[in-house]
Amino acid sequence: MAWAVVVTGALCTTRAGAAEACFERLDTGVDTAGWHRGTTNHHGPGEGWTFEDGALVGRQSPGKRGGILMTDRSFSDVEVVFEVKIDWGCDSGMFFRTTDDDRAYQVNVDHLPEGGVGTIWGEMFTTELRQIPYFLTDQGNSAVAAPGQTPIFDVGKWSTMWHPTEFNEVRSRVEGNPPHMQVWVSGVKVMDFTDTVLRAEVNESGPLAIQVHFGDRWANGGAVRYRNIRVKDLKLPCADPVSPGAGGTPGAQAGASASGGTDAAPTGGAASGGGAASSGGAASGGASQASVGGGNGGAGFGAAGGASVGGAGAASMLPSRSTSSAAGSCAVSLAATRPAPTLLATLLLAIGACYRRRAKSKNGKRFKGAERSVPGARPPRQLSPRSHLLLEGTR
Repeated sequence: MAWAVVVTGALCTTRAGAAEACFERLDTGVDTAGWHRGTTNHHGPGEGWTFEDGALVGRQSPGKRGGILMTDRSFSDVEVVFEVKIDWGCDSGMFFRTTDDDRAYQVNVDHLPEGGVGTIWGEMFTTELRQIPYFLTDQGNSAVAAPGQTPIFDVGKWSTMWHPTEFNEVRSRVEGNPPHMQVWVSGVKVMDFTDTVLRAEVNESGPLAIQVHFGDRWANGGAVRYRNIRVKDLKLPCADPVSPGAGGTPGAQAGASASGGTDAAPTGGAASGGGAASSGGAASGGASQASVGGGNGGAGFGAAGGASVGGAGAASMLPSRSTSSAAGSCAVSLAATRPAPTLLATLLLAIGACYRRRAKSKNGKRFKGAERSVPGARPPRQLSPRSHLLLEGTR
């Protein structure tokens, strides 16, 4: 019986920047190609935008003038992930569906008193859109609920999610018109808002943009730095089986659930504590998915630590190499030409696919292959004759 293993796209994630299915990077890491200054924006001409040390860097220009840096391309329904580092006292943000006359939906990066990173603002809307349920305090080291507001996350854990003098990951998902907007900071969902007004000021699509605020909402000599800006066009077909709330995100901090739920970011991979990310049962086309844990070590198969079998068309996993990255994880989807005979066979094959072991053949020679060890795990057992029958299936 011939079995075929089809790798449908390995997803490897690290703290330095995730390579995620169906995402493309918008910043080159070497210059400002793909971006241009918005010369008609009311914040200013954007003369303070430069490229430095692998990041797009924004500062005010003389006269406390700011401005925006816009993508050359337009987007409608998107998920955008970026890393940002901003000096205390500065007001920035990521714009969605930006117009030439500077109107947009904005995910705030307001790093100043009574500002909120991850909150939502309607830029220059006729009818005000203001969704700011929490404020930052103590130079950005803590957050408090705004008067009369109830944030959807535990503001007491802000110091584990946001580090004021470092780069931090922000993820935003905007879809529909009026849009449903979701925001995560370091893997913790901080906003979930749906606008109720069809805004005439903005179109259904438009460029993304990053902002330097004009005037006194910017510290003297202050700067904001954006890097690793990745976008997924939600209107294009994607083979990524992961949906919002399923799985962790690189660098997810306390308060996020690595196995899913409303606080988890919509990307696979291990949370910062290591171990396995959730994995997905039967994917489209009859292939099941397994996630191999990274971080501090440990492996799991399926969300509850067992192999996920998707019924008819469930994948059978034969020994093959699986790559992993430091402080991250790789998820590999495999599909078989025939269904696995039993759950036990699938488990045994999955283990073999992720961790090679040396096995002696009948003539005493050794098979060459990469060996991977799991700290604290028992050594693999020799398969019984019955297990060999299960693995071989019916000829």
